[in-house]
Amino acid sequence: MIAALLGAGTMGSFHAETLRGLVDELRIYDADPARRTVETLEEALDGASAAVIVTPAAAHAELIRVCVDRGLATFCEKPIAIGLEETLGVVEHVESMGGRVQMGFQRRFDDAYAAARSRIRDGHLGRIHGFSMATLDRTPPPRTYVPTSGGLFKDMHIHDFDSVRWLFGQEVEEVYAAGSVLVDGMFGEFDDVDTSAVNIRLADGTLGTIVGARANAAGYIARLDVYGADDMLSVREDRRYRDFLDRYPDAYQAEMAHFVRVAKGEAEVPCTVGDALEALRIAVAADASRREGRPVRLAEIGERY
Repeated sequence: MIAALLGAGTMGSFHAETLRGLVDELRIYDADPARRTVETLEEALDGASAAVIVTPAAAHAELIRVCVDRGLATFCEKPIAIGLEETLGVVEHVESMGGRVQMGFQRRFDDAYAAARSRIRDGHLGRIHGFSMATLDRTPPPRTYVPTSGGLFKDMHIHDFDSVRWLFGQEVEEVYAAGSVLVDGMFGEFDDVDTSAVNIRLADGTLGTIVGARANAAGYIARLDVYGADDMLSVREDRRYRDFLDRYPDAYQAEMAHFVRVAKGEAEVPCTVGDALEALRIAVAADASRREGRPVRLAEIGERY
């Protein structure tokens, strides 16, 4: 099997190491000549069976279209696109072409989160009374990253929003979000925030909270607590983590191994472009709620934003 890796930065390089043990040939195309093994995108994709997209976010939508049009099984790190309309266009294109596109939401492959999902879904906790999540980076991203990130809700909390749908098997009905600039004034310059709090209401009325920050002296954190009528569960750090790659190396390897099985026709896509669209809709609702100072129902998203 031949795979094309598009983008060989930090995350792309990590995926490359995993892929080298899973495929017969790996072709790497990157804007930096020093990182690539082929000279053109065409050379990377020609004759390949699968493509892994790890470029900057602005290139994702077009590359997904290119790969799907070639009939390639495609993996893409989040997001499809920053904008809702552009994302919807890609989703419609993928679905119309019958494309196989797996989105990179690695928590779905983390053992601790998978065990939590099983306990929630099998009724071990009883009726769920509430949940709380926290995602905090150890250090802020570089200034150059902020204006293209989409903001805190689309960039960081998108993983929380996907996790909520996946863990509880429900859609989000309403969000009420707030944010502040407490870490670095540069975020405010781009109409962004660096600390956040989001109240979530699920379709069955279950309430949850999500908090986040762009800096945390105790290291990278991605915590979960779920409270039920019969029991509760928690996902916690077992040490201080440097960043998300330090926290989730096994999950990233597992999702890539699963994708190779998808490309070989041995497994179904576990996280679709439709899932990515729904997570983005929640992020758009959170952005609207922060700016307008009110709860925003998901039913509004697509009508007004």
